Amino acid sequence: MNIKTVLVKAFIVLTLFSVAIGVQFVKLAEANFIPPPNHASGIFIRSDGSVEPSTAPIQRAGDVYTFTGDVSGGIAVQRSDVTIDGNGYQLTGGNGGTGVYLQSVNNVIVQNVNVHGFIRGFYLDHTNRSTVKGNTVTGSGIVVTQRSCNNQIVENTVTGGGIGLDFGSDNIVLNNDVGGISIVFSTNITVENNRIANDERVDVVLLYNDPGGGIYIDNSGDCNIIGNTIERKICGINIWHCTNLNFSNNTLKDNQVGFKLWGCDLQHNLHSIDTTNTVNGKPVYFLVNQSNFQVPTNAGWIAAVNCVNITVENWASTPNWDAILFIDTRDPKIVNSKLTNNFNAIRFDSVTNCTISGNHIENNGYAALYFEGAVNCTVTENNVVDNFCYFNIWHGSVNNTFFRNNFIGNWTGSPGSYDSHNFWDNGLEGNYWKEYNSKDANGDGIGDSPYLIDSHSDSIDRYPLMNPVEIPEPETQDIVPEFPSWTQMLTVLALFTVAVTIYKQRLIKLGNKKGISCKQELLERK
Repeated sequence: MNIKTVLVKAFIVLTLFSVAIGVQFVKLAEANFIPPPNHASGIFIRSDGSVEPSTAPIQRAGDVYTFTGDVSGGIAVQRSDVTIDGNGYQLTGGNGGTGVYLQSVNNVIVQNVNVHGFIRGFYLDHTNRSTVKGNTVTGSGIVVTQRSCNNQIVENTVTGGGIGLDFGSDNIVLNNDVGGISIVFSTNITVENNRIANDERVDVVLLYNDPGGGIYIDNSGDCNIIGNTIERKICGINIWHCTNLNFSNNTLKDNQVGFKLWGCDLQHNLHSIDTTNTVNGKPVYFLVNQSNFQVPTNAGWIAAVNCVNITVENWASTPNWDAILFIDTRDPKIVNSKLTNNFNAIRFDSVTNCTISGNHIENNGYAALYFEGAVNCTVTENNVVDNFCYFNIWHGSVNNTFFRNNFIGNWTGSPGSYDSHNFWDNGLEGNYWKEYNSKDANGDGIGDSPYLIDSHSDSIDRYPLMNPVEIPEPETQDIVPEFPSWTQMLTVLALFTVAVTIYKQRLIKLGNKKGISCKQELLERK
């Protein structure tokens, strides 16, 4: 390689690195310097308590402002420690601006307002300890932003929009009926007992569309997501680069995919998501720091973080972004399972010594096998059929062996970089590739010429199979593993003991009654 080529490549790498760093600064700038929106307020509650214009149908009684009729135009609230009661009347805009704008105020209550015809229904800017309660917002949403803290968004109905919490902390979203909730660059947010649903589910091609989320959490931490119901969304819960989130009692039903999780390192994947969370009626198994665990076959989603020897067997997946997600995990097994209708069937991030065998992996929107930092894994006797790509192998995934798999009807695949050093046969047999077109002169079932999987990485199956491998259909089942036989025996003995005790007590009572009767009879005779 000459010096000119080296310099050109170095220049390209430095340019790409500079662009990447620049993008990060742009995102940081966006996060801290949001251009102010045009609220276009027509009515003001000034800091001195006056209403402007005075002809607005709003009656003041001390610190309480009550609508006396429908109001046209947005309201900017510039006074703290007040209550604005819509009294059930309409607040109507001209399809622009903000309905109710709380501008650097504290301890404000806004309730019972029917808001429609605005780009933003409510906008809380540098506002603290305030409450938006019992309002109806149509065609827009509620935004709590710019270091607004300790606010409550309670019992509102939001149609055609959502609730957004950006760059704040200690806010609560409770008992709302809303199209979606987003949390961005925020801490200690509580989202509880909300109903988040579309009237009907409209599926999209996930590869080309942003799935959003019924609840979307981005670069946030220490948030509590409790008791929410999320139905008929593209994605139920979408977690992006967050820390220390807690999920319990959330019900995800009939979403195109249930959970989506992405974190760039171990810290950003350590969350508490217990089995009280369900996807289509099945409990979520999000395992952290566990060892020697076999996942029950009734699981609604399976993820393991920093675990050892996790087994998934005889399982039929429920649609999630990743059917199975293993992160910083070693010695897992995925066997005899059916993984269909997810975005990725199996996604690994820093996983070692995994066995993937006997599975049926079909009709997933992106990769059947997505590996990042996967090492020493064995993939054998799997049916990989009609996925967008059969595998996507990245970033230090080495020494993985693929043999006796059927790769049929998949559109594409990326077997890694030139130095990946993965193996596409076991030295005797490779895989069946539907696209392979060669001869088998000696009839041993092995193609006479190697199959070039990818020229960029120089990945080659040296012994491609001429015919598909016969792989039995997985016998999946929706049952929890049986209790040990000794547990059943203890249960029977316990029931028997209870029954004997009750029987003895009845005999004693009966004997006492008979004794009393005998004494009475003797006394009567005397």
